[in-house]
Amino acid sequence: MEHLERLWSEIVEDPEVTVPESVYNDTIGAGQTHRIWVSSTDERLRSVTSSINSKLNDPKTREYGLICLSHFIEEIDPGRLVAIHEQLTSAFHLSLKSLHLDIAHQFLARALPHCGKVPELNQILTSSIVPKILSFFYDSSRTVRQSAHELQLLKICLQKYHGPCGNQRANLERTLLSLVETTVDPGELDIIARVFPLLSTAGGGGTNGIKHTEDWKLMVTRFILTIQDSLVSLYGDFCPILDFENTQTDKMNLPECTEKNVFQRISFYKNRLMKLAKLVEHYLSDPFPGPKPVGMKSIMNIIRKMMIVNPMSILKSYATPPREYIYLSIVIPAVHQSALLLLRSLISCVGSNILTEGADFEELLLQELKWMGERPEAFAELRIGVYKTILSYFEFSHNELSNMKTLIAWTKELRNDVQIKRKSIELNFSSKVKGQKKKKGLKVSGKVEFMATVISASSAQAVVILSNPAVSVLSLRILTLLIPTMDPTTHKIVSNLIGGIGLDVVESEVYPSPYDESECRQHLFECIYSIIQNPIHGSPISFSFFANLLRKGEFDPVCANACHRLRSCAERIAHPICPTLSFHTVLLSEAGSTMNEREDVEDADDAEDIEVEDVEVEKMDSFCQTESEELSTIPQSLTENFETNLCLTVERTVERILKRNRKSMSRNSDKMIVEVETESENGSPFTSSSNSPSFKILTDESIILTNGIHKNGIESSTKDSTDMINNEKITLHENKLEEWSSSKGSKENTQELQAGEKSFEEMLQDFVDTEVL
Repeated sequence: MEHLERLWSEIVEDPEVTVPESVYNDTIGAGQTHRIWVSSTDERLRSVTSSINSKLNDPKTREYGLICLSHFIEEIDPGRLVAIHEQLTSAFHLSLKSLHLDIAHQFLARALPHCGKVPELNQILTSSIVPKILSFFYDSSRTVRQSAHELQLLKICLQKYHGPCGNQRANLERTLLSLVETTVDPGELDIIARVFPLLSTAGGGGTNGIKHTEDWKLMVTRFILTIQDSLVSLYGDFCPILDFENTQTDKMNLPECTEKNVFQRISFYKNRLMKLAKLVEHYLSDPFPGPKPVGMKSIMNIIRKMMIVNPMSILKSYATPPREYIYLSIVIPAVHQSALLLLRSLISCVGSNILTEGADFEELLLQELKWMGERPEAFAELRIGVYKTILSYFEFSHNELSNMKTLIAWTKELRNDVQIKRKSIELNFSSKVKGQKKKKGLKVSGKVEFMATVISASSAQAVVILSNPAVSVLSLRILTLLIPTMDPTTHKIVSNLIGGIGLDVVESEVYPSPYDESECRQHLFECIYSIIQNPIHGSPISFSFFANLLRKGEFDPVCANACHRLRSCAERIAHPICPTLSFHTVLLSEAGSTMNEREDVEDADDAEDIEVEDVEVEKMDSFCQTESEELSTIPQSLTENFETNLCLTVERTVERILKRNRKSMSRNSDKMIVEVETESENGSPFTSSSNSPSFKILTDESIILTNGIHKNGIESSTKDSTDMINNEKITLHENKLEEWSSSKGSKENTQELQAGEKSFEEMLQDFVDTEVL
């Protein structure tokens, strides 16, 4: 670091700069990169600052001194600037001698925020340096126009030093307005527009900044009134509906137009109107240190008036429009573009409060889309502005519109900007009959030859009309957001359109316009996935068709990743890994739980009948079937759940019925035989018995599952279970005590019975394994 510091000092202390300018700038700038002044002593810092001041004293080296000083101040921590505040005060006064140079404005713009953190320096800057900068800015005797660097310096002064700026507020406003009138550079206008709202922060703000807030509201009102005057001058008698109310608020003090030529007058007021709208736009969108009292209705009113005249209505008013009206129709789209920019700034400023004006907003943009629809191939930039405004509105309306009529009308206009447009073709044909002449009243037989115009392969590209991809991208984005809220009829129309476009795109060797742009194709696939996510009943296009479009889209090298991601999501919709949260799958277990809840009541009453609520199963909708199709098979996950719950429910029911008759069993005997009787494949009955002291004898009780319905009222979970358990019976009945007692004493019979016996659980499992599964 010592070597870098020595080289830096040698270049700075050189009375005449002998190194090239690029080497000088690189060396000076390296001080901040390597932080060579971090460990320097205060004495060393004062010595370097004095060397820089010596360069500032000399007009020949003053520019190099400003470069050194700007880098040197930024490299030192604000806490150490106190040690050199006297040298820096001298340096600031010397820099004021070079305010005619842009390098001086750049130095002050970088140094003022950094040095303002030091109280000793901040006091000097507030009392003497900043007022001199402001006086130089609005000096009427100067012959050089204010530069962009000077405007940036003024912006920093208004942000950091409100007090000195408050004393010069009127002079600054007058100077800025004159710059607005004379500027022709959009970049310079943008800087001025960012400086103007800061005028409301000049001077003291009062309690909670109430004075700044009132000044902000007054300035916006004055700009709106001035815009209204410009509209009257621009539209003239052509639009007599513009009748403005008188107000006591003064308008902006702007000069009147002195042009005699009507075309120049139209151009003058058009430019003024757009510049003033730009200022109001920044008043709304730029940050402000206090609350903004936005007059939303007044701003919406002025936007509506700016868009009240459109070029198509002007040209239709006359069979041969006057020349000035033709020129007016040329400049009106630019006025509408300014109105849309102002509308987007209003939306970003007020947020969800714009929804109170939602109906007027939607109608305003609908009218704009309608007159542009008369010339679908024109007004591309204006269409982009309208669609960007709609997307800004959707951020706060959550993609919802106030009424369905507006949605249908918007969709109709949006469809025109996404479809592939082809030139119409006329086929000229003639027929010739060979072998027989045609007679009146008789059918003509023979060979008919058709001669038609054929489009050659070389002219095939000319069939598709070129479209603006940016317009189509925004249209597809809006359609994608609107699909979930569409009514069935509109949804079907959009599905047909998007499906046809997708088929054309994936099967084309050369992508048609506007889908030759990759971004447009990506948003097309996003729109297709939105249709998959939001199906409707009776859709004319199946789920699998759209899924295949996504699969074919994976062959597009640009859209492959997006299509793979979307298709994977679509497959999870069609084949979920588990039932959805809203799908009732565990219905038999629900029936079983219902019976368990009634156990206590039934045991207390010794109720003989089991009452179970009937539960129906809705078929799982895979969103694949059309209006006439039905689901033919049960999903595997549903079948497994059904089998498990069937076994559990039957077992619980049997145990509960047996438990209910335990007392009667204990009175007669401590043993029973449970007999499960089914029909085997050859028709012979199969009987198994079980000895268990815990079972009860069933008297005239049986559980019969026939055609999927429980005899005691338990309905199976799905109609498809009919095919699985049809004609099967599980019958539980008692053996007579006399027959059982006679076999009890016989050891041989008992061993034979035990050798062939199975538990009830084993028999039930055999039934499920052989018949249900």
